[in-house]
Amino acid sequence: FALLGLGLGYLTSPTTGGPTVMACVVGLSVIGGLWVPIAFFPDTLQHIAAALPTNRWAALGQSLVAGHGNPLLDVAVLLAWAVGFGGLAALGFKRGAVA
Repeated sequence: FALLGLGLGYLTSPTTGGPTVMACVVGLSVIGGLWVPIAFFPDTLQHIAAALPTNRWAALGQSLVAGHGNPLLDVAVLLAWAVGFGGLAALGFKRGAVA
């Protein structure tokens, strides 16, 4: 999530950076099921929510606390998102360095 903030910070202006990051964080939290359980979502949105990093982060914590489940899928999804957010940060940094 820090890489997401860095990427958006590089890609937006100082005026719009804060609101953009907050919109992304709140959006990921709502759609990822942190505010309302995804069981209440329509089927399509449940599948989308299960692939988001916020949902996988919560699922990883819940499985570790409960002592059951397979956290490897959660870790794999989180690593994939970290690579994606890192690519966004690198792209933003490169774009900022050229300008």
